[in-house]
Amino acid sequence: MDKVYRFDPAKITEKYNIKECFNEYSKLIDQLEHDEVITNENKSKKLDEIYNFRIKNINYFDEEDDESNDAENNTTTNQYEYNLGLPQGLPNIPAIQKLKLLAEKYAKEEKKKSLYKQPIYVPINNTEIIEGEKSIPGKDILIEIRIFNPFVADSRHGPPSKRKISLSRVISILGCQTLADLRDKISCVSDLSVSYESSNDPSAAQHLLSNKNLYKSGFFYIENTFYNDMRDKNNHDNSAVIREWAEAKNFGKFSVEKMEETKIESLNVRFGYPWVYQHQGTCEHLVVFADARLINPDDHLAIKNYPRVDRISCIRNSSCLLCADKPVYWITIDSDRVPHNPCYFCKKCFKSFNYIDGKKIGNFKAYRFPCDPDIIEAIENKSRVKIELMDQS
Repeated sequence: MDKVYRFDPAKITEKYNIKECFNEYSKLIDQLEHDEVITNENKSKKLDEIYNFRIKNINYFDEEDDESNDAENNTTTNQYEYNLGLPQGLPNIPAIQKLKLLAEKYAKEEKKKSLYKQPIYVPINNTEIIEGEKSIPGKDILIEIRIFNPFVADSRHGPPSKRKISLSRVISILGCQTLADLRDKISCVSDLSVSYESSNDPSAAQHLLSNKNLYKSGFFYIENTFYNDMRDKNNHDNSAVIREWAEAKNFGKFSVEKMEETKIESLNVRFGYPWVYQHQGTCEHLVVFADARLINPDDHLAIKNYPRVDRISCIRNSSCLLCADKPVYWITIDSDRVPHNPCYFCKKCFKSFNYIDGKKIGNFKAYRFPCDPDIIEAIENKSRVKIELMDQS
């Protein structure tokens, strides 16, 4: 990866073992919470140690940038506001100053972003708050992982460093869960692209096999190790041919593990560095470990709530040709009742226009549109919120 792609080292951390790193961090917090006799001076030192532990690898500002930002503090603080979520009365230690500078930088970047490029946040419904085994606040780790849309790895599309990539979704997962759990939460159109003619019984289309169920092999490549999905006896080691090629090219030897036996917290990773998820043989996604923290008491603690999709990037999505509002869910061809061939329908318009009491009207063929269910759900939830706000006003 380092030889092919060029990255900004300022946004990539050193290699860490996630569990060991947070065990050390948890001990620092426990010392502060359980130290009954502590002076203000010692408290300041301990806070400085904790906050520096959190941001010691963030190098967005060098020394020259710090000086220029300090000179602009009086103008930028009032112009850009960013809530750090820090308690009041903290001492003015260097780590806190660094966090404030970063907050101002992020606030400026947010101002520049287009409204239509903002991600869709996926709310947690009450039905998702499941009882059962709970994670332990201050002990269990919550990791944020960014999954990018696949791109064409072909030299005809330009050098790798100049190809545009786009974020698909952000997934939160617990450290005690496995890479297989992460894989099950990743949605891709190539997993859904098997379509069948379903005009006589549209409900049956939901139970038909998709690519994801037919071709289950896949792997993650993280820090010179291929983590293969071997949960099904028919799965193949898709990394074998890559390892043979790499060895022939003197790129070195690579390790092989099973993703279903690998916990997220056991990984040695560089945060901010792009790794690879491959499925369907040739579909490749970049995967970035973006953030990690100890889980808080106000988080949803039920382990069954994770992994979950936190937000999804906006995409150009085709709209229903009837209502021109909802996303496409069905495609009809050779219909004798519409002027378009093919014609795109959302769920509601497809049933109301083409069926009466569940019986097919006219002649047409219907196929499920290969759409990402997470994106469809997020868009529908967003539309529902808009309607509720309009009704309230």
